[in-house]
Amino acid sequence: MTTFDDRFADRVREAFDAHEEPVDERALAQLQAALASGPALAPDRPSAPRGAAAPPRWRGLTVLAALLVSATAAWITLTDRAAPLDSPQEVATAAVPEVVATPEAAPRPEASPVPEAPPVAQALPPRGPAVRIPLGDRAVSLPEAIPAATPGPEAVPDEPTTRPAPAPMELLATRPPTPLETATAAAARDVAGIPTRLGVMAPAPEAEGVRLVVASGAVGTEADVADGASVAAGVSREWAVGRAVSVSGGALLAYGRVRPEADDVDVSAVLGNLRNNPGETAEIEERQVVTTVAVEIPVDVTVDVVRTPQGRLRASVGLTSALYLDQRFEDEGTRYASESIATDTDGSFVALSSDPFASEESVGALGRLDLGRQLNLGVGLAGDGPNALGVDVYVRLPLGGVTSRDLPLTVAGVQLRVPLR
Repeated sequence: MTTFDDRFADRVREAFDAHEEPVDERALAQLQAALASGPALAPDRPSAPRGAAAPPRWRGLTVLAALLVSATAAWITLTDRAAPLDSPQEVATAAVPEVVATPEAAPRPEASPVPEAPPVAQALPPRGPAVRIPLGDRAVSLPEAIPAATPGPEAVPDEPTTRPAPAPMELLATRPPTPLETATAAAARDVAGIPTRLGVMAPAPEAEGVRLVVASGAVGTEADVADGASVAAGVSREWAVGRAVSVSGGALLAYGRVRPEADDVDVSAVLGNLRNNPGETAEIEERQVVTTVAVEIPVDVTVDVVRTPQGRLRASVGLTSALYLDQRFEDEGTRYASESIATDTDGSFVALSSDPFASEESVGALGRLDLGRQLNLGVGLAGDGPNALGVDVYVRLPLGGVTSRDLPLTVAGVQLRVPLR
């Protein structure tokens, strides 16, 4: 059993041991008279009728038991409600008894039995011997640990302080999420992350600054896709205009050389025309070479389709204008001529002759400006950051004739963008 159970049992046992039931004098006298006269002289006492009052001694025992139970219940209640001593100062204050000044010559009353100390008091160290301090004709007994009090007005005992009971903590009722709630939260996170992965809601890219652009591609016409080449180098700059959207522009010095396929010509029709018109000539081009030096000005709108910490997948669309600094056209073919020859016997006839020819035509600087005559389409990869390297695959489709001869040229190639700072 616990210490409380042991103390409770001891108190109950002491209460029953100290109880003495008083003896009824009249009943004792009748009992003694009956014993002296023998069993025959003892009168038969009729049994008490049902519902009659109990004898006095049973009433006394009943009242005593009720008082004992009531006292025990009250003692338990007061013991449970006693506030615990938390701090060392409160423990020391509770352990020191109140100092009472008594005359030195007065006899001391007998000490009453000290009840068993509570568990907190049992844990305190024992006090030292008492010190008696004479105050004129009176003396005060104090423990050694308490300093001597100086004479003065009677001190008013401090009111006992009680600590407010801590407020009970409110426990929030929680429950685990249901499978439907878990799936809904996961789907919401995935949907929220799609714009970031696609770059739609990503922060707007910073201006990339000035970049060196080097491009190389194949030049062709509608009839022959890869019948020439071009190279370009220059600078460009990109400006952010929105989330994952930027505008770039620059200037590139481009050199191109292409051999367009000659136009189909009906040679028999040309020769028949010469026979009917003696003295005329006709040239049929069989080979053509076009060489250009121009300043290309591309303007593109770029969108980051997918953006990750490692880089960006970009798509661009725009227009390219060209200001030509030099144009040269080399033509090679056959020249046909007809001549009327007269004879004495047969009269006259028309003779045809053919000779190869080569010609060159040059157009001076600033002799042609193609404004927005090519449509730019590109897809590329770029690192994340304003100073990242970028590679684009592009194609420029003709929206009209270019150069002084209005040739429908198409350019496809690869472009490298290197940051300069």
